[in-house]
Amino acid sequence: MTANRPGSQAVLATTFRAGAHEVRLWMLEGRWYVALDGTQLTVWHKTQADAWTAGVTEADRLDRPAA
Repeated sequence: MTANRPGSQAVLATTFRAGAHEVRLWMLEGRWYVALDGTQLTVWHKTQADAWTAGVTEADRLDRPAA
């Protein structure tokens, strides 16, 4: 998750399963963040829906067999 900043408090919105993966969403200072299996993705999002989509998309990509 993001580094702690003095006076900042992250709000854990939800944790869910997508395929074989755990996806966590949280908001900090008006930005939504995603962690997949405990590793934070590098991009933040403006909405919870966008963060959810990013998490599910990445989980789906990891679950696909190599071509």
